Amino acid sequence: MNIVFEKDEVKGYTSLDHLLRNVFGRAIVISERKRQILNTRGGVVSFEVSAGEKIIIKTPSVNDFQEGLRMIIAEIIGLSLLRECSMCVIPKVHGVIADEERQTSSLVLEYIQPAENYKGKRGWEEAGRRLAFLHTFRGAKNATMQFNFLSQTLHMYNNLTYGFINDNYIGANLQKNPPKISWIDFFVEARLQAQLDMARRLENLDREGFRIIEKIISRLNRLLVEPNGPSILHGDLWSGNIFISQKEEPVLIDPASYIGHSEVDLAMTELFGKLPKQFYDAYNEIHPIDKGYQKRKDIYNLYHLLNHLNLFGKQYLSQIYALLDGLSEDKMFK
Repeated sequence: MNIVFEKDEVKGYTSLDHLLRNVFGRAIVISERKRQILNTRGGVVSFEVSAGEKIIIKTPSVNDFQEGLRMIIAEIIGLSLLRECSMCVIPKVHGVIADEERQTSSLVLEYIQPAENYKGKRGWEEAGRRLAFLHTFRGAKNATMQFNFLSQTLHMYNNLTYGFINDNYIGANLQKNPPKISWIDFFVEARLQAQLDMARRLENLDREGFRIIEKIISRLNRLLVEPNGPSILHGDLWSGNIFISQKEEPVLIDPASYIGHSEVDLAMTELFGKLPKQFYDAYNEIHPIDKGYQKRKDIYNLYHLLNHLNLFGKQYLSQIYALLDGLSEDKMFK
């Protein structure tokens, strides 16, 4: 991977072709450019370069140059972890473009083309199996441990510690990952309470909303369970961050990885459009889904809904209140 600092190392570049040549170490000719999405992580532009190879350039949507770099580094760590510990296809990191003068930074990634309107069973079955392999991961494929962060992560994992070696980002919001021995303590403090505190600062919830969520938090020792063991998580596994490629292989993108309970990833696959049934059936064959998951999944998704509330505003309130109604005491303990 190459890191290019425009101000110091690429003075006088006259085109993006010139800049990418410094990232790839070879001549690059852009034949097609397409702005794909503009989301909480900033602009994402895809390019077709020499020999039909496709890349994307992602630019974080933050004004602070150093924070933008931290977001990029966090994503690189997450992608590298998933590449080492999962059997899914993970986009290759080509490099980082950092322009200190313009105070912008971008991540250059391999672009993997999704299969259009994929309706097949095999790809989603394989996706379920490979996510289960990630959640039950027990050893590195590369015994030499090329990445120091990987050995540190596995040390946490093998010592039954939840959290991660660094903080990362969930969308554009900071996601703190302090090490905890108890999964329930970690989820309460680093996930729900953190988002609730942010909602309070932003005045995104009314008094009744805070009261209900604080009551739920006070009962989480009865509602949640400590897992049999920790799992390496994707961390932001909504249906847009897992897809089937044109080669009919499962692909993971945009991680917010940490060590936690496998049910968190499963729950989010159901939040914004559930994946096909074949995915869950294949996952269950390798890593059986506990019967209590159906009651716990909304608690895990409350974290993501609060995060969306804090990112995008009060249009998520109705979804949050509908979820909170399902978490009422009479429904959770009947």
